[in-house]
Amino acid sequence: MTITAKDGPSTSDSKAPFNSSAEIEQTDGSPAQAPPSYAETLGNSTSGPGTGAPPAGLAIPEVPLPTPLPRATNYHAEKTNREIKGVYVLDTAMQIPPAILANMSSGFFGLGKKEPENLNLYTSYGPIEADLILVSGEQQKRVTVLLETGGGKVDFKLLSRINAQPVKVKAKSGYGNMTVYLPRDFNGPLKYKSGWGTVTFSEGMRPFVHQFSGNMGYLGDWNVAGFSDYKTWNGDELEVVTQGGNITFKWADELMQREAGSPEEKFHEAITYAMQSVMSWFGGRK
Repeated sequence: MTITAKDGPSTSDSKAPFNSSAEIEQTDGSPAQAPPSYAETLGNSTSGPGTGAPPAGLAIPEVPLPTPLPRATNYHAEKTNREIKGVYVLDTAMQIPPAILANMSSGFFGLGKKEPENLNLYTSYGPIEADLILVSGEQQKRVTVLLETGGGKVDFKLLSRINAQPVKVKAKSGYGNMTVYLPRDFNGPLKYKSGWGTVTFSEGMRPFVHQFSGNMGYLGDWNVAGFSDYKTWNGDELEVVTQGGNITFKWADELMQREAGSPEEKFHEAITYAMQSVMSWFGGRK
């Protein structure tokens, strides 16, 4: 099932880039200085608290977004037993007719909740590959994302957002690998659990992660963000769970450096694909 809004601004011609800080160099040609700390970077931002914008005098390369972009919506849901793959543009400022919103809240989309997730993707066996772009820039409105597959892998990318609009993501797989790409202005708690696999942070992200245990950490600076407890927290939040796969966290701009997987990763992908095929065969029997 797919639900999209019929009205709203078109983003089909959008070519807005998002900033990354994979490579930072002096604009005047002088020797590069040691990079500032995470807190210093946030503190020197000219785009508001918690945005992670670069300090004055530093140039950050731009990475173009995929084009053409689909039309923006406030809510989107899919439920299938096949692969789910797409680019999703969410505008939380968009007004949805009450009758449509009520129908979504009572059905699969909302699962009886008062307000449904902005993005809800579910597949019984297939993989999920979702690229997310946030365009409203509402700092007080947190975007909620729910991704779930019975056995496939999950590849989630938060490519771009305006004014560091907060996002809460929950991703779950039975035995697939999980890869999450986050923007450099992400600032919030992490929960991660892999029953048989490993949890890995990219080399570029590792200096900004506080790991408190094997399944809990924080990406960024909680003093800058003002995080104290989950009940009152309305900022960035991420939870990733898989029973048999590996979990990997990377910066979104590291997509440009993406390389083919190791032999071990390819072997795991082959096993996962075989298990998906078996599950699909049994699921299709009458």
